[in-house]
Amino acid sequence: MKKIISLLLIISALFTLTACGKEKEEPNPVLRIGVFEPFSGSDSEMGLKEVLGIQYAHSLRPTVKVGDTTYDVELVYADNATSPTQAAEVAVTLLEHDVTMVLGSYGSECSLAAAPVFEKAGVTAIGISCTAPSITANYDCYYRVCIQDELQGAALAKFVNDELGGNKVLCLGQVESEYEQGLIAGFMAAAEKYEIDTVKMNFSANTTDFTYFLSSIAEEGIDVVFAPSSTRHGKLIIEAMNALEKPVPVIGGDTWDGDAIRDAAVGKNFRIFTSTFYAEGYNSSFESKFKEWIAGDTTAYANNGGTDALAAVTVMAYDAYNLALDAIAKAGSVHHADILAVMPTVSSSGVAGIINFDQNGDAVRTSIFIKRADTETPLWKYVKSQKVS
Repeated sequence: MKKIISLLLIISALFTLTACGKEKEEPNPVLRIGVFEPFSGSDSEMGLKEVLGIQYAHSLRPTVKVGDTTYDVELVYADNATSPTQAAEVAVTLLEHDVTMVLGSYGSECSLAAAPVFEKAGVTAIGISCTAPSITANYDCYYRVCIQDELQGAALAKFVNDELGGNKVLCLGQVESEYEQGLIAGFMAAAEKYEIDTVKMNFSANTTDFTYFLSSIAEEGIDVVFAPSSTRHGKLIIEAMNALEKPVPVIGGDTWDGDAIRDAAVGKNFRIFTSTFYAEGYNSSFESKFKEWIAGDTTAYANNGGTDALAAVTVMAYDAYNLALDAIAKAGSVHHADILAVMPTVSSSGVAGIINFDQNGDAVRTSIFIKRADTETPLWKYVKSQKVS
């Protein structure tokens, strides 16, 4: 399993670095960007969607000028298989391919497992949708373009207060997941400010029946369930909620923003929401061009779940790739230390807004997007952009 995968089914002729019909007498030197994502395992659906954002950005910007030299950008793919153990091993192998920077991973646990490897090598890594606070707080090499858990939890608490009128919320999370525990901690801290009562319950990774946890809804007078779980557990929570006599609204975290939860919501008799990093309709120009690109590539279309719907993580990945190239250009160097040194001052124009970093290396964000799953057809519907101070 310790290998860099070629992904022959994913990479298309679109990413050929030399234009057809043009022979270069002196080829550009090559600069490698590591794509550290789950192409297999439970997070593969969203990992592939992050890869699509990187590939689309690469198709539009396949070179970068560093000083007076133009480099061709080559993407080097590494499958962490949604496994923290394998993530650390693959990170070592990825560095052996002389990558200048690393993008990824989807999933905080894999990012945390690889972070010490990147830190020791002094290689800058840009997290796309890994939201656990400790990733950037504990590792100087890691930066992040998405919102992090504390802000996301606080924004969702404000949404419950402002839009759902919830007075008591059941917070349900996997005890072993730093991501889920971090989101719940952020939610509960903000809920207290809004005088929302919370009841916290933990479940283990191997839980398959959530009847016990949700049976407390009627007894405790619960108005809303907040369950920032994996999609695997999310589908089980939705089915268990649907079996109740009086179900209540359920809110997931950004991991729910995908096809699995969208499809699971069809036919249910309660409202299902998710927070996310981006929602279609915010930047119509970008969206139309992306849809045109993905419709013209059958493998990209298949890796997007057989649809042209634009996932939030795809947008974040697109922004992360461009930010990486902006950082390299600003450094005027392909050396790891020079790139890491300029990262705190990098500013990049992204689809979801200007990206600047705070002292921890987190993108400065003040809002999240909230969507609702349509219970009649498999669609996500934009609800609002929820701001929070």
